[in-house]
Amino acid sequence: MIAVRRVAALAVPALLLAGCAAAERPAATVPTPTDSATGATGPTPPWATTGAPTTAPDGGWVAAWGAPQTAGGSPDVPPSECPGTHGLTDTTVRDVVRLTAPGEGVRLRVSNVGGVRPLRVGAVTVAPAGVRGATLAAPRPATFGGSRSTVVPVGASALTDPVALPVQALEQLAVSVHVVGRASSVTEHLDAHQITWTAQGDRTGSASATGFRAGASCWMFLGAVEVLAPSRVLGTVVALGDSLTDGTGSTSGADARWPDRLADRLAARTGSTLAVVDAGLSGNALLAPRPSRPEQGAATAARFDRDVLGLSGARTVVLLIGTNDLGRGATAGHLAQAVRDLVTRSHAAGLRVVGATVPPLTGSPIGRRVLGGQQQADRQRRALNAWLLHRAPFDAVVDVDAVLRDPRDPARLRPEYDSGDHVHPSDAGYAAVADAVPLAALDPRLG
Repeated sequence: MIAVRRVAALAVPALLLAGCAAAERPAATVPTPTDSATGATGPTPPWATTGAPTTAPDGGWVAAWGAPQTAGGSPDVPPSECPGTHGLTDTTVRDVVRLTAPGEGVRLRVSNVGGVRPLRVGAVTVAPAGVRGATLAAPRPATFGGSRSTVVPVGASALTDPVALPVQALEQLAVSVHVVGRASSVTEHLDAHQITWTAQGDRTGSASATGFRAGASCWMFLGAVEVLAPSRVLGTVVALGDSLTDGTGSTSGADARWPDRLADRLAARTGSTLAVVDAGLSGNALLAPRPSRPEQGAATAARFDRDVLGLSGARTVVLLIGTNDLGRGATAGHLAQAVRDLVTRSHAAGLRVVGATVPPLTGSPIGRRVLGGQQQADRQRRALNAWLLHRAPFDAVVDVDAVLRDPRDPARLRPEYDSGDHVHPSDAGYAAVADAVPLAALDPRLG
């Protein structure tokens, strides 16, 4: 049985949020990595809006796609597949992403959060995506305060001016970024489950696939895509978590992660709806990062400000986290306190929080080195889930464990929902998770 519980949001005082993302300031000699949307001179088009990320706009600028960005480099991924610390020189990167809400225009967030030196951007374009690196129409240029080029400081990101490009929910866009000179450390999202295309030189203006090659299953330099949404789009749901949210085990190129399937459900609505951003990060942990694996990012609590609060229109957080912590020996008590802190920060920012129980991990590589082995990890998981279901201060909670566990062996995934590694769901498992989320839990107006 799928348990869903609703409780009133806690009344909490405003908190100082640590670890805010670096401010986007103009570089000394170039226009601007800034969050201003109308830096260009001349009359302001009717679809242009200014301002930093906002919460719950009921229309206006909302994040309709996003992926947490990190420093590159993984011992498991050859540099030829994902550049990471190998770097890029005079290269156009063409990321293919799927939007989750319609809009009259778009803005693009170019990221250098994992860089070790300022990122020189020669040009950025956006167009409906075609096949094998091509676009369906001539790419439209995106500017930064009216300039085609910019320099993004280390640890920062730059938001483009609005681009007059009408888009639909579930439409794929191709976003091209030309890196001028050398980028020795590539800001990326490693597990994209989507091919990114690369070409030498500036190919941002080309609709053709000529010159592009299939690069890697990682998004590079693109942190978010915002759309100027109609008023029926109430805001953005942010799915925050680890590889279970990032979609490990799902079919590459099929948009089969559970947040993708949730977006499908929301896009099918004719009335009020929400955009969805997948803020899952493979290998991520709630309590502490792994310094030897920079692509796994900062701890969930530490990246919360940038990857959730930094998104325009963020309204609701769905939190599915804890598997990696349990596999590294964390206790249910430590995880419960960290979850409570995240809920408090979310409520202080005006966000709803939907919690999720942690599914089984027995039989996987996770937790085998913990004192007591996977049996101990599973005991802590069950204790944590009991707290998440009955005591955590969520606005609602979805029992993902009940959805995915094998009724005959509750410490393991159901065989039909197992991707094969005994911890990550299959496409069918991810679809079952998405279907278990009541839309009214995300926003009561969707009931």
